[in-house]
Amino acid sequence: GPGLMFVALPFAFGNVAFGQLMGVVFFVLVAVAAWSSAISLLEPMVAYLVERTRIRRAWVTFWLAFTCWFVGLGTVFSFNIWQKAKFFVNDGGVFHLYQWGASNGLDFFGVIDFFTSRVMLPLGGLGF
Repeated sequence: GPGLMFVALPFAFGNVAFGQLMGVVFFVLVAVAAWSSAISLLEPMVAYLVERTRIRRAWVTFWLAFTCWFVGLGTVFSFNIWQKAKFFVNDGGVFHLYQWGASNGLDFFGVIDFFTSRVMLPLGGLGF
């Protein structure tokens, strides 16, 4: 997890010969792996939208990447400046799931985590 990657590994790299160089190379390669994984995760939705809507591929890719980045900002902020904030608190309707999550003490990251692990993964397992 994050403790191993961002605490233990830098300590280990700091205690070996050429550790700074190996640490830089390692973290650059981790960034390349994360970037290539992000591209491969966007590809199915990009292909679907290009085929269905006939919108240019570059435009669809930009807007999907921007949407993912924007939602990602919410998860990042939920660990610092939005740490005590509760979102989507309303009286049922389309946001009933979010309202349930917020009323049970979940921040934005908790709501996203709940939605992906308890809704999207089971639906994906059922073949939707």
